[in-house]
Amino acid sequence: MSKVQLYVYDLSGGLAKALSLQMTGKQIDGIWHTSVVVFGKEIFYGQGIAITLPGRSHHGQPLQIIEFGDTAIDEETFNEYLTEIRQQYTADKYHLLDLPADFLSTPFGASLRPTIDNMFRRPTPGTTPPITQTPTQVPPPTDISELLLQAVAQRAATGSGAPSQAPPATASAASAVAGPVHISTNLASLNSLINTHKATIVFFTLTNCGPCRVIEPAFEDNAKEKGGADVAFVKVSLDGMGGQGVAAHYQVRATPTFLFFSNGKKTDELKGVDRHELKNKIDLLLYQVFPPHAHVSLELPGLKRLSTQPTVYDQVPETSKLLAKLQSTCQQLNIAGADTPFNVIADAVRRKSKEIPSNQVFEQFIKASNAFLDGARPHDLFPLLDLWRLALLIEGFATRCNLDIVGLANLIEKVSAHLHQLGPSPPKALPLTCLRLQSNISANSALFRQLLQTAESRSSFTQIMVSGLLHEDSSVRTAASTLAFNVGAYLQRSRRQSASNPDPVEDGDWEVEVLTAVLESLSKESDAGVVHRLVSAFGFIVLLSPWYSEQSGPLLEVLEAKKILDSVVKSAKGTDVQKLAKECVTLCGLIQM
Repeated sequence: MSKVQLYVYDLSGGLAKALSLQMTGKQIDGIWHTSVVVFGKEIFYGQGIAITLPGRSHHGQPLQIIEFGDTAIDEETFNEYLTEIRQQYTADKYHLLDLPADFLSTPFGASLRPTIDNMFRRPTPGTTPPITQTPTQVPPPTDISELLLQAVAQRAATGSGAPSQAPPATASAASAVAGPVHISTNLASLNSLINTHKATIVFFTLTNCGPCRVIEPAFEDNAKEKGGADVAFVKVSLDGMGGQGVAAHYQVRATPTFLFFSNGKKTDELKGVDRHELKNKIDLLLYQVFPPHAHVSLELPGLKRLSTQPTVYDQVPETSKLLAKLQSTCQQLNIAGADTPFNVIADAVRRKSKEIPSNQVFEQFIKASNAFLDGARPHDLFPLLDLWRLALLIEGFATRCNLDIVGLANLIEKVSAHLHQLGPSPPKALPLTCLRLQSNISANSALFRQLLQTAESRSSFTQIMVSGLLHEDSSVRTAASTLAFNVGAYLQRSRRQSASNPDPVEDGDWEVEVLTAVLESLSKESDAGVVHRLVSAFGFIVLLSPWYSEQSGPLLEVLEAKKILDSVVKSAKGTDVQKLAKECVTLCGLIQM
């Protein structure tokens, strides 16, 4: 026996819901894609049948999780069935043409159909792809429509070409994934959710119930903000017999009704459409189930008032000199076609534009950057990194990087490899420019979060920062401490928004690595500005840390963090740094070994 779930994804990442009315004249809530989760594995159809751990596919986190109950089929039989149908459901059969007719009937839908067709109807090897006729008298996609299409393509098609086999997983693997709203259709699936989550909020609804439609957006907003691995928001529809049976079991006789469960036991109930009362009851439940962090009650006025506004390196150099250096290296490497995208991006920077001309320019820029990275010597890379630093100041460029993180991730990983080869204190131009670029990345929360989701990118990003903190050149250490502050500020902003439900991209081991580097740098640093930023970063990272009790706290004891911070207190008398350092000592004083 195994629990069966359906993960529901929106391939547009919310763009369809936000932009469809503007572009098509009709509201389309999402471009849907689904996966089946059973036996601790997520199975989905894209470039063939693919298998991964639940929630680890390139689709991201599911928008909804629908409970289908249990299967009586054993895992061996199920695997045999998958093997049989793999031969039929291959990559060339996959497409997104079964979109709603009302979407395809719009000029926007008609204009995108050939592109989607070419993208997902991949020909089998050795065959000639069919020629698709472009509809006449339809406007070409605008930049905003290209953005939507790119989001769909990225989520639908990214990943390895061949289906991947998931590593062995326990049956509880799926429980680690949380979609904003679960859909329960029977008593068994609801009880399973209640028993496997510390906090559960159940919404009983009915299709033709007007008040239900009024309160539903508030329920979904709370689910998006507060749902997590230990918090389940569940919707039960009374339209079917299964939902009616659930309502009868819990004596629900009217809709909308909300039931609240703590560790498997019902604690509260709410009827009606009072959204403020709904929020209050949800907050009370979460407060009871997840007591406030030990740091919340501490008097830390300095740290709590300290601005989490990140530092951005926005100084624009003379771009003609920058482009001349890039052009010279491109000529030496015989890189064709790089001048145009480099010049276009530099021109957009000079004009302080919020957009770049097209996706084609972005793709050409990524291609030229990759060729440059592959051929250039390490000491010739810094002009490219500086152009990237400036490009991220362009809102449209940063948005495209967020939708397609591969180019930026590749840049960081290759620079990290170069710096590793150069040793502990490489010539300052390369690490200095890269650290400033990374600060601009970390100042963009959405972009930084996207980069952190890949283990390789996060490791490379961190290694550059760590080596920069220990560099012999003070300007490099200054840039590295600025980056450390931005990283700490990012974590603090995230935790203040949802202290009881840490962001899934955070990682205890990663936090330990960053804290270790910050403390080592603090123990050696004499520059007052660098010390100030490092102490601030330390406070931000430790304050409200989800791993304080089990990982970070014990580590601080081993690293003698209190002793290091005490030395800062003594050497920084009468300054803001001294006050912050004292508060950080207080944080360390909570450690219990």
